[in-house]
Amino acid sequence: MLYSITYVSAAVRLFQRGELADLLEHGASNNRRRGITGLLLYIDGNFIQLIEGEKDVVSDLFEQIRLDPRHRTVITLTRGRIEQRHFANVSMGFIDGRRLPPSDRRAMLSLLDQTSIHPDVGKMLFQSFANTMAL
Repeated sequence: MLYSITYVSAAVRLFQRGELADLLEHGASNNRRRGITGLLLYIDGNFIQLIEGEKDVVSDLFEQIRLDPRHRTVITLTRGRIEQRHFANVSMGFIDGRRLPPSDRRAMLSLLDQTSIHPDVGKMLFQSFANTMAL
């Protein structure tokens, strides 16, 4: 069964570009090996991530993410079965919040203040990812 989890968290400190590059390289490699796809947004010391794949694999990865000491206050936004992947060809897509247009940036930051959001957050993240890649 395909499964997806979207969460937000706060970094314990701001990540430098090299640290983000290492995180992405390591994450993408592990995700490919596990059959996980998804998207990570880093903005002003905060993360929003959507991960998708087989339920057991996604749940195991999320438990590892939840325990990672590089961030705190992990809040699950969405969790559940999905019919199809939103990011089928992306082992770990990435959005650097500094590249977002101001309106998208405000929308993403507003997510960090919510503990529940519309279940269609994947489509919104995908649209922001597509918009960012087009810049």
